[in-house]
Amino acid sequence: MANHDSDISRSEVMYPAAMANGGLSQSMIPAPPLAMPVAPVPGGVLPRGPEILSGSFDLTWLLNCLRRKWLMALLMGALAAFVAGVALLFLFPVSSSVTAYLELKAKQPSTLTGKSTYGAMAAKEFELFQQSQLTLFRSQFVLKAALARGPIAELPAVVKEGEDALTWLTESLRVSFPNKGEILEIRYDGDESASDMIKVVDAVIDAYRQEVLVKDKIRYSGTRDTLRDLRAQTAKELEDKIDRYRTLSKELGGGDTPLAGAMITMLRTDIHSIQAQIQQAKGDLIDLEVDKTVAIQQARSPSALQQAVEAELAQDPLIGNFRDEKYAMAQQIRHMQATTRGGTSKQIKGMQAQYQRLEQEEAQYKRTAEAEIRERLKSAPNEQLSSMMTEYVLRRDNLNNHIAELQAKHDAKMEELLQHGETSGSVDLLKSEIEQLQEVLREMDFKLRSEDVEEETALERVRVMQPAQAREKINRFERFAIAILGGIAAFCATCYGVALIEFRRRRLNGPADVDEGLGIRVLGALPSVSSRKAMAQGGAIAAQLSESI
Repeated sequence: MANHDSDISRSEVMYPAAMANGGLSQSMIPAPPLAMPVAPVPGGVLPRGPEILSGSFDLTWLLNCLRRKWLMALLMGALAAFVAGVALLFLFPVSSSVTAYLELKAKQPSTLTGKSTYGAMAAKEFELFQQSQLTLFRSQFVLKAALARGPIAELPAVVKEGEDALTWLTESLRVSFPNKGEILEIRYDGDESASDMIKVVDAVIDAYRQEVLVKDKIRYSGTRDTLRDLRAQTAKELEDKIDRYRTLSKELGGGDTPLAGAMITMLRTDIHSIQAQIQQAKGDLIDLEVDKTVAIQQARSPSALQQAVEAELAQDPLIGNFRDEKYAMAQQIRHMQATTRGGTSKQIKGMQAQYQRLEQEEAQYKRTAEAEIRERLKSAPNEQLSSMMTEYVLRRDNLNNHIAELQAKHDAKMEELLQHGETSGSVDLLKSEIEQLQEVLREMDFKLRSEDVEEETALERVRVMQPAQAREKINRFERFAIAILGGIAAFCATCYGVALIEFRRRRLNGPADVDEGLGIRVLGALPSVSSRKAMAQGGAIAAQLSESI
């Protein structure tokens, strides 16, 4: 107890004496002399106050403050740990990355000479090939075909998106050519079920093969059918010439009557020249038919429609306005971030939210405009195809008329040559015609075999190097570990905060703080009481307390 009585001298101030076992005895011992205040030194610095009033927040203060506020620290720390753990569980869900790799072999288009070369394209052509494959892979008709499959449409990850499943897959699926090579990477990063997304990615790959590659196979089939029809016509013509050759040889008995003369030589030269012109015209007619078939297939292919849609979208002024507004807003946000302390403010957050809304409006407008353009292009006549067909009809008629004129000249020359009695010459001419037609048939057979090879290898050009596989980014153990560590950190920070608030009040921690900080001498310290019953009237502790007072 503290005493301010002036009758008590310095030697009479007593402290409880310590016992051998560390407790306090009931006897009193002399207190140490009271330290007298020190006068400030003139012109010097004021002396530092007592440690209890000017000391820093150290481990001793932390333990003493927590001893007094242990219940509050425990409750508030537990609450903060719970809130932090739940927040971290929400902010760090279980996520995974699903990746698949395809090998797309670049090939040169087949030429009309019957040669199909697989190999390196020019840099620009290969870049266009990559862009077209990326566009086709992420096109709506491929993704719709993948999502429309029964098992895929019933997956929880797809059902959760509802009507926005196509938009979700378009925005979430990442398709690229790493290092600009022939390897196509398909990747999805998200918190959906990894098993569901493996099925979705595999379905997209299969839809790409079916919707794009199978239709290319159908185009090859159309070209091959045209070549087969032309080959049948050429084979019929060859058969007629062989019959004529045999008939003429039989009628003439196989004899030779060589005639020398300028007239016969000139006739033979003219006939050979006319035959070469006829074969050239027929080759041009074959090329024209093949070009027509290929052009029709290309004009009706999904890639042509997609390119036409993208061309019209690129010329849309409203999309250009969206792009300009986004660019201006992005520049403004970067300028504000550079000039604002910390790079964040309410105005910057508002601008970022406005930028996101502008992106959403642009995406919504593009989807609507693309659907309208696609429907309009499907119903509108293809002017380019119409003009091409008109040109095809004119060129075909001209070639047929030219072949008919040449054939008439050829027949006239042959008749004139026969009239001159060129037996062996006529037979040789028929034989050379037969050989030329046989060579044409061999070239057609080679073309047909090339088309068959292209049809068989159309699907093989796209090879699945690695089917969809999932890799965990944050697994269940890591998620709970983050939540637990965050909860522990929140608990410790809350306890530290409670102790710091208690420290700022500068409460006394024991009898020594009373003497040191307040300058009040302590006569003794009362023993701690375990319960209120110990202070009951008549008790031993109450008697000792009364005697001490």
